Amino acid sequence: MSTELCDFADAMELGDLERAAGAVDRARTKDAGGFEVLSAAATLALITQRFAEAAEAFEALLPGGPNDQHRSLIENNLAWSYFCLRDDRHRPRADELSQRAFDANPQQPWAKGSRGAVLFWMGNLEAAERLLEDAYFSNSAPSSRAINAACLALLALARSEAPAAQRWAALAPAKLTHLRVEVDQLLTRSGAP
Repeated sequence: MSTELCDFADAMELGDLERAAGAVDRARTKDAGGFEVLSAAATLALITQRFAEAAEAFEALLPGGPNDQHRSLIENNLAWSYFCLRDDRHRPRADELSQRAFDANPQQPWAKGSRGAVLFWMGNLEAAERLLEDAYFSNSAPSSRAINAACLALLALARSEAPAAQRWAALAPAKLTHLRVEVDQLLTRSGAP
């Protein structure tokens, strides 16, 4: 791993997205087409909520033949990107990718969370709820828990369970997840106080 990619990883860990973007730019000047550089750029697009760009970048990485662990992460992140886009044309692909990532990593909170989100999108609320709750309680990162909580709030709203949605929404601060905006809009439409 290059010093630029080490800086990228450090910046991401600290939540310094400006520094992470600079590190990716510097890495691109040295190895623009390298797998690790392209993966870092795709991850940055995902984290900064440029979901269409992230999906395109992750799709481009798959044919390159990453090792199994990287492949699962890419498939997972691609499925999550598609979930965030909510373009029904990508729903079958998100279902396929999230299932493969989950099958390869059934104990990983990131795989449970993405699979649960996609199952919610597919309308399988019971299975989605189990996975999202398990992901929430097994995640150590506050931002990951917030994303799981926001998905659980959306799921509760799909069931017309506003009190449960409010409880989950309280665990999903807007500064940690873009999904909170969607949750708040739907709570307002539902007439919840």
